Amino acid sequence: MNYYSGSQYKQTAPVTPFITKPVPSVINKVTTTNKPTTSPVIVQNESNNSSTTTNRSGKFTVNHGVAPTSPEFVIGQHHLSEGTKFGKSPQKVDRMKIFAAICSFTLALESEPEHIVILGRLGFCHFLLGEYVKSFSFYKRATALDPENPLCEVYYNDMGTACLKLGDIQGAYFYYGQAIELIEKQAYRSEQSSYPFKNRALLNKRNHFFKEALDDIEKAIAIEGKYGSNYPFYQKVKDEICWASGLTPSV
Repeated sequence: MNYYSGSQYKQTAPVTPFITKPVPSVINKVTTTNKPTTSPVIVQNESNNSSTTTNRSGKFTVNHGVAPTSPEFVIGQHHLSEGTKFGKSPQKVDRMKIFAAICSFTLALESEPEHIVILGRLGFCHFLLGEYVKSFSFYKRATALDPENPLCEVYYNDMGTACLKLGDIQGAYFYYGQAIELIEKQAYRSEQSSYPFKNRALLNKRNHFFKEALDDIEKAIAIEGKYGSNYPFYQKVKDEICWASGLTPSV
């Protein structure tokens, strides 16, 4: 059995031979920090089929399907937009704007400490700054609130990349797999992310799992479409996989 594809990886996590110093402790470390002090209670709102979260003290209520509208959140969104207008790579982001966004989102989180969108924005901001442990921590809190929320496609994908940046190959496979599993569960949605498939394809290619890499990149291409902005890069990756492995593409 190939443990490095999709949901199979969740069932049995092998010791990876690809790194000399695995860092599985990264995940264990952040999953126990920055948790809400009060366990959340998930309540289904039948009128709009959305989830609300109320802590056991009854103090906070948030809608997982609606972005917050607090002034602090709106200001944070503005800073984040300004900070990424030239690109989202570490070399292109405006770090001061991203720091300002973090400050604003942190203030917004004080009034809504269990809001999946605010936690996700904080995870993304730290991700942009290359602060992968902090990013993982916020994303972990967000996905724990509502694991099958469509937003978690992005969160799981970034968690996989954070693990990869921190040297945890097993964690990267696991969280890319989580993102892909969520996408496949919600195949009815018109908008889906191709990035988890692309990222796992690159990881499989790097580790010489060429068949799995080809399967993943073909799925990424199918989602992206011939007119998608990422199509030329995905096609290049596919050609490289076929050239390195001698495999024949299925499409």
